[in-house]
Amino acid sequence: MPRPVHVAAKAADDEPSSDSLRTLIEALAGHAPVLVIIDEFGKNLEHHTTADQHELFVLQEVAEMFSGETPTAHGGIVTLQHLAFDDYASTLSVAARREWAKVQGRFEDVSFVDTPDQIVRLIGDSIEHRPATRAMASRLREWSDAAGARVASLGLVDLFGGQAGLVGRCYPLHPVAAAALPALCSQYGQYERTLMSFLASGEPDSVLAFCSSARDSAPLPLVGLSEVYDYFVTAARTLTGAAAGAARWLEIESRVSDAHVDDDDLELLKVVGVLNLVSDGPVRATADMVEFAADFAGTRVEDVTPASSSPCRARNHHPSPVR
Repeated sequence: MPRPVHVAAKAADDEPSSDSLRTLIEALAGHAPVLVIIDEFGKNLEHHTTADQHELFVLQEVAEMFSGETPTAHGGIVTLQHLAFDDYASTLSVAARREWAKVQGRFEDVSFVDTPDQIVRLIGDSIEHRPATRAMASRLREWSDAAGARVASLGLVDLFGGQAGLVGRCYPLHPVAAAALPALCSQYGQYERTLMSFLASGEPDSVLAFCSSARDSAPLPLVGLSEVYDYFVTAARTLTGAAAGAARWLEIESRVSDAHVDDDDLELLKVVGVLNLVSDGPVRATADMVEFAADFAGTRVEDVTPASSSPCRARNHHPSPVR
């Protein structure tokens, strides 16, 4: 190690500060371009929303070293996080968000976001089906065919990559739950991380927990929007509270918790709520969609009002059909 770099590194280790960090980067850049990579930077941003933000401005100073017409160091800085930079600042005051915007202005956003159909395919690839009996395998095939036809009639087949067979691969997730999860995890979670947590974490209301307790029956047990809602309210609460659409989620959660209805109506309320949360896409709270998502036989469709601002509903599923 060149002596100037060794001296700068020791100084930065002995007395960490913005000055010693800049000196270290300049010493390194004197010998080769420097690439600074900060993984899981979202954790730092979450911390800075409730604590001293001095370190955030150190980041700005470091970024300035690599930018501009006369950079003081050759190289760059890359941060990796699950949400957009300003999503972490959604709970801050207007003045604080302006300061964050100055920091963000030193960076170029590069989004790596899978399309909804890719996420649904990921769900199907994460689930292993091992029916315990021939009878269950037969019921699963029949359910898959019927559900695939219903998905096509509701115009959701594109979310399944145009493959009706993917509907069956997502079992025990209800097709509407599978179709709603990409938008839900993107807007109110950390996308794939939240999705995989829901599928396989084993937390209460997760798909794994559902599969551990459910038993083979006719009709087949399903994880629907009601369970999805319950999972986001419990395990993913910190994420929904920090999301850009937190106010919308909290309004729906408040309506659900304040409702004095029987269990069936409460599930229906959760279904309509979740569908309203993701209504910017093809999954909408229409009467036909709600009827299918809630697994009602059509006897209560007249009670469904697409304009309702009622809350969410969801269900869980796990990587292997119930044994």
